[in-house]
Amino acid sequence: MRQIIGFSLILGVALSACTWTEEPPLSTESLWEEPAAYSYSVSSLCGERNFIGSFAIEVAQGTVIGAEALDQSAEVVMASLGLEALPTLGSLVAEYVSAKSSTVGPEADVATIEFSPEGSHPISIIIDYKIDATDDEACYTVTSFSEDL
Repeated sequence: MRQIIGFSLILGVALSACTWTEEPPLSTESLWEEPAAYSYSVSSLCGERNFIGSFAIEVAQGTVIGAEALDQSAEVVMASLGLEALPTLGSLVAEYVSAKSSTVGPEADVATIEFSPEGSHPISIIIDYKIDATDDEACYTVTSFSEDL
């Protein structure tokens, strides 16, 4: 009996020394601070969505202010939907955060983000909401980024 009490006491002391802390919720701001003005080139080539193609996009104050279609798919998007359909890089990061967060809806089966070697901006975002579903993926590859407009 003394062994059980002694073991319980040691276990209790050991566990009280451990602290469990919750990680802060993931947020767009905790991952990347969107500059006031920048340009970026992005290719969105998977899934069935309106934003498909390769684009050069200019952003100021969180709003797309200009864009150039870099391929035929992008030309169709821009002709039919205009600038309003084009995302800022910040909104793509927010899409990743939303996919990782079970508080907004079901968490995506796959959600990854990769940053440039110097950490200045995201270069790849891949989201697959249901791994067994077809065409629900979102994948973005950022090929250029500049804070100079």
